Amino acid sequence: MFEKGGKTMRNGKDSSKKSGLDPHPAATGLDRRDFLKSSLAVGATALVGAGMAGCAAVAHAEEPTGEPEIVTSSTEGLYGELPKDGFYVGPNATPVPPLPVPATWDDVADVVVVGTGAGGCAATLYCATKGQKVITVEKNPMCGGASATATAFVCQGGTRAQNAAGLPFDIEALTTKYMGRIAYKPGLSQRKMTRQMIVKGPEAIDWFIDQGGPMKLTTPITYVATNEWDGERGVNATNYASEKAVELGADIRLETECIRLIKEGERVVGIKVKELTSGLEYCIKGERGVILCAGGFTGNFDMLRRWCPSAAQTCKTASTFPGDDGLCVRLGQGAGAAMAGWDSFLAFDGGLDVGDWYHRIKEGDVQVARQPWLGIDNRGNRYPYIAFALEGWGSLFHQAQIFQGLPNSTGYVFFDKNWEKNTLLFNEGGCRRGETPQVISPHERTAVDPDDWTQGVRRGLERGHIKTADNFADIATQLDLDPAIVTEAVDKWNKMCEEGSDPDLGFDPLWLIPLKDPPFYGMVIGSQLLATQCGLQVNENFEVLDEAGKAIPGFYAATMTVGGVAGNNTNGSLSAPVGTLNLSWTTGYVAAQSILGELG
Repeated sequence: MFEKGGKTMRNGKDSSKKSGLDPHPAATGLDRRDFLKSSLAVGATALVGAGMAGCAAVAHAEEPTGEPEIVTSSTEGLYGELPKDGFYVGPNATPVPPLPVPATWDDVADVVVVGTGAGGCAATLYCATKGQKVITVEKNPMCGGASATATAFVCQGGTRAQNAAGLPFDIEALTTKYMGRIAYKPGLSQRKMTRQMIVKGPEAIDWFIDQGGPMKLTTPITYVATNEWDGERGVNATNYASEKAVELGADIRLETECIRLIKEGERVVGIKVKELTSGLEYCIKGERGVILCAGGFTGNFDMLRRWCPSAAQTCKTASTFPGDDGLCVRLGQGAGAAMAGWDSFLAFDGGLDVGDWYHRIKEGDVQVARQPWLGIDNRGNRYPYIAFALEGWGSLFHQAQIFQGLPNSTGYVFFDKNWEKNTLLFNEGGCRRGETPQVISPHERTAVDPDDWTQGVRRGLERGHIKTADNFADIATQLDLDPAIVTEAVDKWNKMCEEGSDPDLGFDPLWLIPLKDPPFYGMVIGSQLLATQCGLQVNENFEVLDEAGKAIPGFYAATMTVGGVAGNNTNGSLSAPVGTLNLSWTTGYVAAQSILGELG
């Protein structure tokens, strides 16, 4: 028996000390250019390293190098590197081929799960409740991934509580409704996927509640996984599900990254992993197969350019974290999977010009920018504001679409010294509200500003992306805007506020607050990338499909690792019938049922 040095979860606790992480997201220091440069270097090194290292006591046949050939355009430097289909594909967007079966396996499980976001935790817990031996690997030092700090599960109906409350639930009508939101007139296969989500979404929630999951219905269509603060971490869905799974015998290995799939003929039979602390690499066999639940590629600019170019062009920041690198999508492609959901992604309002690609969506500077202030484009034209009370979570997606449609996908907001009082007066909902405590990152659930969310605004002033002056002409200059355009827009706004009505956009009179009291402030605002929805093509049972539309044996995927759940070209909006955490949760739940042969 060989020794593994990575962290594991035992009785819901880490078996080694938590790794030290720099507590501030700005410590990544990555703007778009820096991120692209570092990702190219790291990607090439990682692929070569993964191709050279073998499993313990393994005698491999001739292994693929993991460096697919790239066709370079004749116009060097203008279009970058182009494959034969004409789309850009940088080194970090190339498929990573699988390995052959090792001479010996280092570990064997019934089911292997990759990732511990909402989908991975759902799949792990479900398989554990069925008595399966489950090994789940997570490259981060804590469970949760991008789901760690989220709480909302959107479900259109069908749970026990929703039925008791009398919420109508017509499966076929809902299927037709959501099919109508998907671009390009999808066919029967998409209808099957949409219907499966409508049926399984409420089932997955009720099942979790039956396991003791901390869920409560807070609006007719929204469940919230309680996120009570105990000084060290939030107690939410991923916390509870991972700890419950460990109690039932699941083996969750932290700081352990899946670096290759392993195939035997056409079947995916296991994975090769690397412990990030020790560097040890070894192979795990999945008797039933492998479920990839490792998120999308919001942190991989090569993949964004290739598969979600609109997100790469229009989003100013991402609210996930650097670990969302798309490696598992590339592993799936290398194993023969087709891609689906081209140019589909989720975006909220709140992308700021902070200089870093990663920025917390619940940071104070984001919250103050997302309020119904005077907002204009670079020509001085105001744009609509969609209140949370009007459309719920949909307002955040639709506001992002508004920003994406502005010149340069950029808006500008202006407010005065009364910003804190007025932000509370607006009382916006969802994640637009200044909340405490704020969470530093999905990796370390420690309080940033446990008593004062406005500290995030003050950090924005210190970092310089919130501009301030005693007059708007100076703020316009700092924002590279024409001072005359900005001062005219402010004058018109103040006059409209004095009159108490908005004939142009119909703003709520509560929002019509004149900008009179210096110091004044201005900010760039746009959309913030929440998740990619392009990934491996699956059927309604979340079996991964090849280019011919056939299921690859032993291969399943869920969460944002899959594409096409919401169709193609769904830029910045939510077209799936289950939303926020419930999209990941339900897909992981269904994939687990599928790998156990429960779906027929």
